[in-house]
Amino acid sequence: MLIWLSWIAVLSLLIINIFFHPASFFQTGTTLVGWLLLAFQVTINKNENAYILVKRIKYYFTNPDCKWNMVVEYIGDFDTDVFNKFTEVIGESEYKVHNISSTRKLIKVDTITFELSIVDNGKKLNLAVYDLEVSYRRAKNMIDEEIGRYLEKFGSSINKNIEKSTFGINIHFKEFNPYYGLFIKRLKSKEISNFNVVFRIEEDRVSVTKYNIEIYTETIQSLNSLTKKYLKFSPH
Repeated sequence: MLIWLSWIAVLSLLIINIFFHPASFFQTGTTLVGWLLLAFQVTINKNENAYILVKRIKYYFTNPDCKWNMVVEYIGDFDTDVFNKFTEVIGESEYKVHNISSTRKLIKVDTITFELSIVDNGKKLNLAVYDLEVSYRRAKNMIDEEIGRYLEKFGSSINKNIEKSTFGINIHFKEFNPYYGLFIKRLKSKEISNFNVVFRIEEDRVSVTKYNIEIYTETIQSLNSLTKKYLKFSPH
């Protein structure tokens, strides 16, 4: 109701000035701008979609950096042949391999460094990407065009060895997490010193803190969907 009243007031002033007092239009400009800003602020504060739209536009133009940490855990039966399988799925992309040990390797593909580790006597395979700094616009497409593409092909190539898999990603915003304000508004609290909300979407878990979004899921498809959804600031 307050949103509608604000915009009705702004439109009424515009109509009155344009049609009944056109000569005084520029004289009342300050008043009109004030009412317009008030209506705009009320809309952002009261409407989720308007809030997210403003944040989306801001992030598109400011293009801030995000820091990604991703860990994929495969449980099954693995040997050192999985390292060759991973380099095979890279395809024509240039890569470098750094051998840390016989069961642990760093594989750098373009600007992304993957760490593969065989642990628990071959019963577990960990694949990680640590402290990857990317811009917001690049991050939106990274799951599809870079990391996600490799993970899908790699998962298919070792599918017969996998009993269970878990995918986790932490996206750290150097400025405030844009979802932070959205959840804080829902709490309607004036003084919040610490804030953390964890919720489930079917079998997946999403955690929202002041600077981070964390997602844990059991499929690359769910990780793909949820990551893109939250980076694009969908309200659902």
